[in-house]
Amino acid sequence: MIIGKTGEANWRIYIRMTSVAAVVALAGGLAAVTQPAAGATAWIPPGYGEGAGFCASVHSGGQNLGGGKTSYDNVYPCGPQPGSSFPSWGDAFQEGGGFQCTELANRFLFAAWGLPPVFGSSLNGATYASTVHQQYRWIPLIANGTPGDPYLPGDIISFTGTHPATKDGHVAVVTSSTENLSGNGTVTVMEQNASPNGTATLTVSNWKLQPAPGSWVTASNFLALASDSIAEGSNADGRMQVFLIGKDSQLYTASQTTANGGWSGWHSLGGHWPASDSIAEGGNADGRMQVFLIGKDGQLYTASQTTVNGGWSGWHSLGGHWPALDSIAEGSNTDGRMEVFMIGNTAQLYTAYQTTANGGWSGWHSQGGSWPASDKIAEESNADGRMQVFMIGNTGHLYSEAQIAPNHGWSTWQSQGGTWPATHSIAEGRNADGRMQVFMIGNTAHLYTKHQAAVNGAWASWYSLGGSWP
Repeated sequence: MIIGKTGEANWRIYIRMTSVAAVVALAGGLAAVTQPAAGATAWIPPGYGEGAGFCASVHSGGQNLGGGKTSYDNVYPCGPQPGSSFPSWGDAFQEGGGFQCTELANRFLFAAWGLPPVFGSSLNGATYASTVHQQYRWIPLIANGTPGDPYLPGDIISFTGTHPATKDGHVAVVTSSTENLSGNGTVTVMEQNASPNGTATLTVSNWKLQPAPGSWVTASNFLALASDSIAEGSNADGRMQVFLIGKDSQLYTASQTTANGGWSGWHSLGGHWPASDSIAEGGNADGRMQVFLIGKDGQLYTASQTTVNGGWSGWHSLGGHWPALDSIAEGSNTDGRMEVFMIGNTAQLYTAYQTTANGGWSGWHSQGGSWPASDKIAEESNADGRMQVFMIGNTGHLYSEAQIAPNHGWSTWQSQGGTWPATHSIAEGRNADGRMQVFMIGNTAHLYTKHQAAVNGAWASWYSLGGSWP
């Protein structure tokens, strides 16, 4: 069904991965999609669905809408519009029916965020965001028009039809926004099965996306994933250095030119990383910094300085097959060997470590448990050097596990209690007397904290530090 002009938004679902949170809106518009075609739920090769040549590669009649001038994050809207003259076909993102708008949403969901596409007998534009929320329960649903939540490039907007002819709704991806700090401006989207050139511009007023004049399609909800993570580390000479993923998917870094001083320009460390990737930074025993990211093929990659305070190596795989939105935690053993922690597709926590200080890496070893895919992982060391990790379990409790001795194996998981949202961050630190302390935002929106009752020992109870936090 050709929807026509798009309109306003009433709900959104989003993930806040870091303090720099981008809003991603989702929408759908497609005659109801039946169960996925054979193979639709199979593994999808990294990069599939991307590039200006995708539309024609799927079907001989496929073409880039807008003459190839409309795209975002290397994803292009395809045409011609679905209809009786366009044969039905299927791919990994849609069973059939031509280039429907939910095909574009699924394709962008996979290309930008590494999330498998969603399907279902009731899937259409009006239900797209709720379907994503049902499949990925850690993505919350938020009302459109909420102050302080602007539309940003990469959002996928979901629209509900307000006329019998448009009951299946619509979906579009935000490519640019002029929305200001008062929640007013415009949003430009790319779309399929709607405008002939694959793009439209809508008005935002008082944080709310407005319907286009004469539209029968009202934006009802959207899915918002996260923007770049930011990692920070320090050179051996005291100069800080930061790391971010650029719009071209490469990792960039900038550093202070002198300790306590100004900053350099940005320099690319290469690679091709998902926009939602986590970035972890650690330090070798000899002072060389090292960074860790998940590639689009699901493997963990690392690069390190080739000399103390110097340039960087190329990227090297540490293997594994990790969820695209996985957290990466890093710590150091007392003998100087770095160790990383990640949640696998089995929902267990896994770890890998350097076999010697400044050296190569072990294979992956399970630490057990069953953890939400969106879980955050925090790591801190006891005063005696034993590393300890903290995670939120499926019960909502905070759990921790510590090494039984410095540089050695691990204890069993112990509950630290509380009831915490799975997506919430965990911050940790150590008091001057060596007692560790953790901080979390509770369901009451207060900040809570808990500390060791004795150095290297058991833990006291939770208590509130107050406030009202997102």
